[in-house]
Amino acid sequence: MTFAWEPIAAAAGERRTVDDGVVIVTLTAIAPDGRPLYRGKVPDQAAPPPAPGVPNPGASATFDVPPGRMQLRITAQNATGQVLDSSTTDVTVPDYTTPQLSLGTPRFYRARTPRDVQAIKANPSAMPTVDRSFARTERIVVRVDAYSPASGAPLVTARLLNRGGTPMSEVPVQVSDAGAAEMDVALASLAAGDYLLELNAKAGANTAQDLIAFRVR
Repeated sequence: MTFAWEPIAAAAGERRTVDDGVVIVTLTAIAPDGRPLYRGKVPDQAAPPPAPGVPNPGASATFDVPPGRMQLRITAQNATGQVLDSSTTDVTVPDYTTPQLSLGTPRFYRARTPRDVQAIKANPSAMPTVDRSFARTERIVVRVDAYSPASGAPLVTARLLNRGGTPMSEVPVQVSDAGAAEMDVALASLAAGDYLLELNAKAGANTAQDLIAFRVR
């Protein structure tokens, strides 16, 4: 499982002090019977608050958990260790060992320049964004893993749909160095609004599909 967090950007005219910003998140994963599955800080150590005007990029952590239900307890702290917010959420972890084709959770990466795109594609451990709203001046790189009990990698294809589900264009899919299906989606030609990315996986007679909504502003 991969957990990622990003701080909410300050609203126009909003003033924030060092104590207002989240610099570290404590994450605890609990099994239904109360057993701890994971506990850690994301990142491992609190980094100094970024300079004024420099956004905090957030952080991510990847850890192994068994398939099934679990509870995530999330606590956000500032640079002095004060708890700013906390939440608890239930998560169902898919079992990718079952005899059926399935798609993992798609990971979105924000790219503002061609160099950003190259850096993301060259880094299999790049941190995904939790946001699903992007500017028309940006590009998004999407990665998704496909799991199949059959030998050979499943074939993954993608299409861009409008908010009503009407197909607009095919999205080229490449295979990353880590074996994930990878898409580079340009947004400059899209009008502001809501869209869907349709993912289709095929392995022999088995198929799987997922729809992911995102917004262009």
